[in-house]
Amino acid sequence: MDEHGSTIHWKKSRLRAFTLIELMIVISILAILAALVIPSMAGASDQARIETMATNVEAVRTQIVMHASSSSYPSSVDASWFKNSKLPRHAWTGEELVVEAVSLGADVIYPETKTYDPSVGGAANAWYNSTNGNFCARVVTQKTDADTLRVFNDANKTSATALTQTQR
Repeated sequence: MDEHGSTIHWKKSRLRAFTLIELMIVISILAILAALVIPSMAGASDQARIETMATNVEAVRTQIVMHASSSSYPSSVDASWFKNSKLPRHAWTGEELVVEAVSLGADVIYPETKTYDPSVGGAANAWYNSTNGNFCARVVTQKTDADTLRVFNDANKTSATALTQTQR
């Protein structure tokens, strides 16, 4: 009772909650948005890897030219040429490049094997021909050979026409 002797009637506030249907609609909308956004983000991530690898390949090529003498290219790619005496990182693994140095014909401009398996520790993920100074990063195998070739070409700024191509 209050001071006037009347009974106090408390109004119950009605709590408002989402119904099951409303929750299902919100979850469906979020799922549709995720289905639209996630693939485009994955594609952007792959493109970023390719561009990063192309930048790193260009940095190595520049150093090879800088360390070439008037009569020959260096016999290997030396980590001391780079900051902190470390080779650039491979864009797919984040680990330092592992360079396979070869001395092949002057017309050999691409590695015979253009891919590598990142799960194999210490696998050569780059290739260097000391005869002509050509350097290429190997890439991770893609879903199709055509995709693998495209990624190899984009990452190395080259124009190989086949995964088996080694010469001009």
